[in-house]
Amino acid sequence: MTRFTMVARRTLTKPELLPSAVADLLREQVVTGTLAPGQRLVEASLADEMDVSRGTVRDALKELEDEGLLENIPRRGTYVVDLGPADIREVYDLRAAIEMRAVRLVVERSPRGAPQVQLRQIIERIEKAVAAGDGRRAQELDMAFHGELYRLSGSRRLEEAFRRLLPVMRLVNRSRHQLFPTLADVPREHLPLVEAIESGSLADAGEAIDHHLANARDLLIEHFDALRALQQAQTTGRGGGAR
Repeated sequence: MTRFTMVARRTLTKPELLPSAVADLLREQVVTGTLAPGQRLVEASLADEMDVSRGTVRDALKELEDEGLLENIPRRGTYVVDLGPADIREVYDLRAAIEMRAVRLVVERSPRGAPQVQLRQIIERIEKAVAAGDGRRAQELDMAFHGELYRLSGSRRLEEAFRRLLPVMRLVNRSRHQLFPTLADVPREHLPLVEAIESGSLADAGEAIDHHLANARDLLIEHFDALRALQQAQTTGRGGGAR
């Protein structure tokens, strides 16, 4: 029977015997890479490992499938998604569509020239994480920054759309903090957007968020292509050695 190493190895207590609790544990394993891209998830094995019913696991897997973290292949099983450049582009295209609207609403709702205190405070927290060399924390705060944009937009539906997209965004962005030439670039990527919002210019704010997201998308795709090329070279090298 296949065994799985859990991020937080523990038996769920009675109040937690819910698909959402199982989904939370599995989601964290997917987005952190503990469950690798392309890995098959066996319902019976997971139920035994986590000491829950197969029905509970089945519902949890369906939740993660709906979020885009898993894919169910007929007659083969359920697998962790293995995202490629096209997936990254689609995620960022969707994100750009809703985030540009959120930024526009923030500008429209804010007095021209008024400082965006909450956004600047998050940037300061990112800077502290960068100073401590904590790239993962900086990435978490990056997502918090964008979540605050949606909150400031005042649109409950836009904020909900962001929350639904968040798990796959975390998966796509898992190694993003490693892609900047220096960690100091992380807060610098956000400051022009805040300044554009504070200026009250819809055009400047739209251009800033478009540049911010396009830069992140291109970095990720470049990183993905480099990794795939390295993996192919290693595979070819091993094959050549065998001959």
